[in-house]
Amino acid sequence: MIRVLTSLQHPLIKHFVKLRADNAYRYESQSLVIEGVKPIQEIEPHLIRILYTPNYAYFADPFTCEKWEVTDAIMKKISGMVSPEGIIAEVQIPVFESLDKAHRVLALDGINDPGNMGTLIRTAL
Repeated sequence: MIRVLTSLQHPLIKHFVKLRADNAYRYESQSLVIEGVKPIQEIEPHLIRILYTPNYAYFADPFTCEKWEVTDAIMKKISGMVSPEGIIAEVQIPVFESLDKAHRVLALDGINDPGNMGTLIRTAL
């Protein structure tokens, strides 16, 4: 069954926008938003739900989490990017572990493009 959202006022859309914009709400919800096919594929076990435009239905199909098809206008509102990719997911915030025994640490700040973050992480690995 395909779930379809067409209203910009739907509570789930408001939830995604708030997750993207409000740091305190992310910690309260223990979840955050990631965008893009590659980052979503890489964090699959932690997915809560995926929202995608019809052009990205093929990419969302294999995932077993909750899935919603949305309009381009909804995707643009949720993403906040000028040209959103068309697939966005809510994921659980990972449990923080102590860095005392870590041999290497990669610290990122001010990353605006999820592709850049993915490239940095893959390069570090």
